[in-house]
Amino acid sequence: MAFPEFAGSAGSDASPAVDERFALVAVGELIVHRLRYAREDIARFAAQTLDRNPVHHSLDGARRAGHGDAIASGQQTSALMSGLAASPFPLRDPMNRFLLRPRVLAMLVVAVLVAIALFKLPFSPAADSHFVERTGEMVFDERPAGYVLSGVIRAFGQLGPDGIAQYEAFRAVDIFFPWLLGALVAAVMLRLEAPRATAWAWLAAAVDTAENAAQYAILFTRGDLSPHLVQWASRLTQVKFALFGVLLVVLIAVGVRFIQRKRRALAGNP
Repeated sequence: MAFPEFAGSAGSDASPAVDERFALVAVGELIVHRLRYAREDIARFAAQTLDRNPVHHSLDGARRAGHGDAIASGQQTSALMSGLAASPFPLRDPMNRFLLRPRVLAMLVVAVLVAIALFKLPFSPAADSHFVERTGEMVFDERPAGYVLSGVIRAFGQLGPDGIAQYEAFRAVDIFFPWLLGALVAAVMLRLEAPRATAWAWLAAAVDTAENAAQYAILFTRGDLSPHLVQWASRLTQVKFALFGVLLVVLIAVGVRFIQRKRRALAGNP
């Protein structure tokens, strides 16, 4: 059986200048596509294209021609390459191109760490520990199991004016944090050759933002809270935690697959 691998880099010194905003691929982008053929796939394609060469139809025919197994025809390989050329490439997306810039990953790491420090350092006005000290419970959107109306009303009563101000500072930082974290995870996934998996990072950030909007609505209407608002906010919190759990699993799977690919590549190159 044949195990083709197509790889090539886009552009060369002799290529005419193009506007990168409209380019299908970026100069220097490497496109890799791996496919494992079954012997039946090779024989079926050869039959459909009226190719009667025995190297495509049987193990014996291939071995008589000096091959270890049936091999795919050139037409079958070129058809796959044509399909690859018609498929969308990750770098066509401007956001992906931005995230793949060398300094962007470092900037995102710093920004995420700064946000985490603002959330966790005791002397930060946005620290979640202020909420815990005054209420004895975690901030609402840090509760994976959600929360109920009576608990929200009780917490706001315990915060007092200073606690409300600190909670507002927490909420202000949390406006940006989901997108910073989502962009960081997406940038890592792109470097692990998993552009499609970045959708999970953006989905988690979007749900987290919807939850933050609900939290602001709760904050601004705390004097006359709607039970339905608290219920929906609680559900968004639960969905957020579920999505970030899925995102973590996807990130681990992407990392493991990347390591396995690199090991196979090294094993194939003496």
